[in-house]
Amino acid sequence: MSFYLLKRNIRFEELMKLKEFPLFRLGQVRGGLIIERKTTRIKPFQEMAGRTIGLDRQNSSKIGIEGSYNQYLKGETIRSLMKKLPGGYWIPMLEIDNINLAKGADIISNLDIRIQDIVHEEIMKQLQITRSEAGVGIVMEVKTGKFWQ
Repeated sequence: MSFYLLKRNIRFEELMKLKEFPLFRLGQVRGGLIIERKTTRIKPFQEMAGRTIGLDRQNSSKIGIEGSYNQYLKGETIRSLMKKLPGGYWIPMLEIDNINLAKGADIISNLDIRIQDIVHEEIMKQLQITRSEAGVGIVMEVKTGKFWQ
């Protein structure tokens, strides 16, 4: 039995089109389409507000929103019984395509990207000037006492 890699890192829309092909409509076991699911959290503004948005790392301390609310953000995961084939390939023993997993929750924050951008750029400039390893900027709205990190 041999398998051929069709594509890595396929977008969801492309996967849905691929599943419409007659052979692949038979599912993973009978049709031969094996899908490796990978989930990622996207930071649209890269490093900006990175400490506040945070990280959920396995072998390190969890920080920020990501670390504090990971249990709500991650959604449901499943375990699947797999069979090992010659050549080191693994295939699922059961069809798992039709299992609807609960999606992780969304978090809405009051981060102002315009202000974050200004503070981030100024901190980066000062880190280069002073040759420092770290820096923090705190912005506060004087009228309300509301602050941003």
